Amino acid sequence: MSFFEDIYNKILDPFNHDLVTFIQFMAIILVFLVLCAPLSKLIVKIVHTITNNKSKKIKESSFYRPVKWFFCLLGVFLASYTLNLSQEFSDFLHKVFKILCILLISKCFINLFSNKKKFNFLKNDKMKESKTLVSFFDKVIIMLIYIVTGFIVMYEMGYNLNGLVAGLGIGSAVIALAAQDLVKSLIASFVIITEKPFVVGDYIETDSFKGTVEDVTFRSTVVRTNDRSVVSIPSSKIAESYVLNWSRTGGKRRYDLDLGIVLDTPLKKVNEFMEHLKLELSKLDIVEKETINIHFTDIKADNINIYIYVYLNAKDYNEYLDMKEIVNYTIMGVAEREKVELAFPTNMVYVKK
Repeated sequence: MSFFEDIYNKILDPFNHDLVTFIQFMAIILVFLVLCAPLSKLIVKIVHTITNNKSKKIKESSFYRPVKWFFCLLGVFLASYTLNLSQEFSDFLHKVFKILCILLISKCFINLFSNKKKFNFLKNDKMKESKTLVSFFDKVIIMLIYIVTGFIVMYEMGYNLNGLVAGLGIGSAVIALAAQDLVKSLIASFVIITEKPFVVGDYIETDSFKGTVEDVTFRSTVVRTNDRSVVSIPSSKIAESYVLNWSRTGGKRRYDLDLGIVLDTPLKKVNEFMEHLKLELSKLDIVEKETINIHFTDIKADNINIYIYVYLNAKDYNEYLDMKEIVNYTIMGVAEREKVELAFPTNMVYVKK
């Protein structure tokens, strides 16, 4: 007879022979099914009172569903005592109930550390920078919870953990060699979070990618690029390269341009073009007036180079692109009005006759 057939017979045989036992069994289960919701709400309210949590959404609490499941399991477990079960099967049910309770407790803590609403108290900008650090350590704690829960469950199931621990000791060297890059990225992620060259929400530029930081995990930094694709960059690669944080420019971004005009443009016209261009740029509200710099910098083989740089009052990258477009229209408008011809790369070919 299979194990499941044995369980089936042991549970159903008492019902077939004793209707009272069956009624008692079902009554206890029904009572706990009815009371599980109100009892769970009561416990969650007590927890909220102790932790000074003013949230009124009880059902959205990290503890509500696991506590509710606990009362349902407790009802089934207590109801099993009304049955005429063997000691062996009672021990089996006790072990199953204990393991499920361990899993529910770990689920409570996992839900707690996975709950993003705990960031609601981080209101100002300085406190918001702590979100990345808190999120990183939450992931570490959740991973430890999974590991500890797995060991406890295996122990309750009767596995000998001494051999497993010894095996881990022997295999740790092999794992360390195979996971060098992972360890480097883990350390780099920790350095990024503690030193804070950027935080979640910042717009950064590396030697390979540019975009908005969405997350910093154990191994990588998740960046959403300008084309809305998501790139997962190993943190060790970021730590080894430069990182330009555009979100920490103090609300100002530099615009610079090398503008080439044709070589035979009269110097008087070049000077007038530069003066008029400076005047038009100073009229723009988006431009920092004292930062306007326009200079005749180079005489090249095929053009006269005018170097332009100003600072724009742009907080984020998209706003910077909009302002950059306005400045470009202004430059082209002045060039068109002053009839200044812009240069383009040319090559002169001499044919010997």
